[in-house]
Amino acid sequence: MKKTIIAFSSYLMLCCFLCCCCKASGKQTAPKEITLAEAFKEIAEHYQVNFVYEDQTIAGKTLQDVNLFQSKSIAKTLDRMLPPLGLAWFNTDQQNYAIYSAARVKAPGAPGGVPLHSALTDSLRGAVSGYIKDERGHAQSFATVSLIKAADSTIVSNVLSDTSGFYQFIAVQPGNYKIKAAMMGYEPSYSAMVLLGGHQNIQVEILHMKPLMKTLNEVKITAARPLVERKADRFILNVENSPMASGSSLQLLRSAPFVRVSPDNVVTLQGKRTMILIDGRPVPGAALEDILQTLPAGNISSVELITEPSSKYDASYGAVINIITKKNQLEGTTGNIRSEYSQGDYARANVNGRLTYKHQNLTVFGSAGYNRFNMQTHDDTHRSLSSATTPDLIHEQITRTFYQNLTNFQVGGNIDLTKNQSFGALVAGRGNHTNGSFNSLDGFSKSAGPLDSALHTGSPFHNDQHGYDYNVNYHLLADSGKSELTVFSTLSPLKRTLTQNFASSLYDAAGTLIKTPAPYQSVNTSSFLIFIAQADFSRTLQKQWKVETGVKYQSADSRQVIDFKTDTAGVLRNNAQNSSNNHLTESILGIYGILSKKWGKDHFRLGLRMENTSDVYVGYYSLHQLQLFPSVLWLHDLNAASSFSLAYRRTVDRAPYAELVPYRLIINQYNIGLGNPSLKPQFNDYFSLNTKLKDLNISLNYTRTQGFIAQVPARIDALSNITYIYYQNLDKASDLFIDVYYPLQLTKWWSLQNSATLFGYAQASGQVLGRPFSVSAARYAVRTNQTFKLSAKTRLEIDGYYNSKSSDGLTHTGGYGNIDASFLLEMFKGKGQLRIGGDDILKRNTYYNAQDFGVYSSYRNRYLDSRRGSISFTYNFGQTKIKTPAKKLGNEDAIDRTR
Repeated sequence: MKKTIIAFSSYLMLCCFLCCCCKASGKQTAPKEITLAEAFKEIAEHYQVNFVYEDQTIAGKTLQDVNLFQSKSIAKTLDRMLPPLGLAWFNTDQQNYAIYSAARVKAPGAPGGVPLHSALTDSLRGAVSGYIKDERGHAQSFATVSLIKAADSTIVSNVLSDTSGFYQFIAVQPGNYKIKAAMMGYEPSYSAMVLLGGHQNIQVEILHMKPLMKTLNEVKITAARPLVERKADRFILNVENSPMASGSSLQLLRSAPFVRVSPDNVVTLQGKRTMILIDGRPVPGAALEDILQTLPAGNISSVELITEPSSKYDASYGAVINIITKKNQLEGTTGNIRSEYSQGDYARANVNGRLTYKHQNLTVFGSAGYNRFNMQTHDDTHRSLSSATTPDLIHEQITRTFYQNLTNFQVGGNIDLTKNQSFGALVAGRGNHTNGSFNSLDGFSKSAGPLDSALHTGSPFHNDQHGYDYNVNYHLLADSGKSELTVFSTLSPLKRTLTQNFASSLYDAAGTLIKTPAPYQSVNTSSFLIFIAQADFSRTLQKQWKVETGVKYQSADSRQVIDFKTDTAGVLRNNAQNSSNNHLTESILGIYGILSKKWGKDHFRLGLRMENTSDVYVGYYSLHQLQLFPSVLWLHDLNAASSFSLAYRRTVDRAPYAELVPYRLIINQYNIGLGNPSLKPQFNDYFSLNTKLKDLNISLNYTRTQGFIAQVPARIDALSNITYIYYQNLDKASDLFIDVYYPLQLTKWWSLQNSATLFGYAQASGQVLGRPFSVSAARYAVRTNQTFKLSAKTRLEIDGYYNSKSSDGLTHTGGYGNIDASFLLEMFKGKGQLRIGGDDILKRNTYYNAQDFGVYSSYRNRYLDSRRGSISFTYNFGQTKIKTPAKKLGNEDAIDRTR
């Protein structure tokens, strides 16, 4: 513990020292001249805003005073720096600011007029104003409007229309003019002759712009976004054109910084229980693995790793991963088809396609896919049962073979009711039909003694699972983007039937058959009906204040029937002792409020979430709880490139529905799983200190947990050697770790994304089998992703990682690491992408875990069919017509997520 305190104190001293150095440096540096474009870049990064202006408006303009942020607000900063340069500004919303070469005044009777921000109106001679709209009467924001002399067509001045489509030219000399409106994707529009004399204020007729109907063969984006972007509370992975965007989304997450995917495909971010969203919509936990296996990585645009989620998100999660899929904003019919093949010990293949049709305010889309996913795992487990004088040893070897057929489809649409309103609907379905077998060999002996006997068990199984999602959503953006409302609801029915047969034979040490135990069968039928309704509202107030609030209702109806049958005289008959029929319902009503404020170099966010939980185990018990979950985030900018933040969040981990019922599930003849209705929720307090020093990000995290939920032995039958396993609450647990992230651009063609857990220390304690136990372990982890741009059309990515030994609750885990690589070749003028990759190139990963509770101890090595080579090809097709580009109102993610 002393080492922990020393490490924490040293880290705080380092941050304070760097802070003082940065401030001191700022005071001693002599002012220097910078261009106005550079100033706008620094201001945009500091205040997290966007600027819109014409290049010629700021061309050649410089600033002598480079202390841009001595004022606490952006308004005071702009008022101080722009008037001496003959410029003025107005804010279309709290996120976007337009820069003009002359002051703007409010047009007579124009509700969308712009307040004056400069004293230049003293020189007014005449004014010309009007509105720009599209053919449907919607305002055209940020269109380039030119005042042209009628005599020789020379351009007198250029301005931009605001979010209401309004524009204005002031201090105009008398004369004859025309107005021209231009915008990408539209035909230029011209006004009739404008005759201006004296001090007239002329209102020009509305100019309507028509979409450009010329078909473009190719639209190429030359600016590349970095692979990883760091925001205040999250990392953003831009994977759309990454060579690693191959295979399933689950494979893609394995290469993300600070993300771990367990052998059982449980995804965690920074070791926290993690909520998975797709386009902002929550994924039902019971269907999560199938969805991640069937969603192709090639259909993903970006992944948000939200390490400091606000109170907007469920209190059940300490971190959030939001997977954002590709969306086409182009008019016409577009789509892609994608296929992939990979080979390890077993072959895998998938094919999927996506089609989108967009015309004016209507978007319709659909996708479908088939995935043949074969795999094999090998478990080598050693158990010691010490209830007797001489411990009994069981050496168990299990080979699990899966032949999975995964299918999925998605159909949906979105309609723009107005420019700032949209309504959407989505239906998605997925199926999992799996055949396979669990073959085990159990060897029995005494400690330090020879093999006594061995049990061979063959367990063929069939799993049939299907689920659907029915979603409707509504989105409203009002008051120039200051107010935003999102409403959605999702109904998700899911059913799963697992049928497994067990046949075994017992042999002595010489291989002679001793007996053949009676075969048995287990049919496990689970059904879930999950309903989610959620509404989120945000309002941007004056002086950088923002209020967010929302409500979410979630209900889950869970039914689990275990029909256990034993062979009696050649007939399978129900065994009531090992059979069960359980019905559990749970409803959670969550209400949250968030207040945030940004002033000067500081940003503060305070949130509180209230959740009322009701659990009913039909016929047994009913539990009702009302709980509060606060969250706090404070961010301070040291300068334009450096900052530090403090964050706190309280969460709850509720036990899975299936574990709260008193079931009895035979895993094999010597391992039986039990339900535990006495399980209580696990509460977590997360504390973090984050520092950004230009490109270097350092994060110190501490988690304090009460009632840690762990899987441990419930009891041991010394006569039959059967171990009963269940989930249990431990007394307490804690985890301290330091994460770093540091990207490097070594050359124009070689870049690195480096992340690491420099140091971690976890500990847990609790009662097991009536005795107190505690486990603690230090750990570290490193990962580097290296991208080589070999040419304009080819890239190579190499991903190397290593995770050291660690602990999870009362379980020790082993270290593992490997190298993955992928090569990307663009073909057919960018419409085709060929990827060739390899996973676990060095050797197959081995996953190790161990428990020791005195009378019971075990350790297991798990080997996966993971060393694989893969090849995939994606082809994008369709003729497209460019329509109006997306408007930058600072809410693009929220709009995309409603589609």
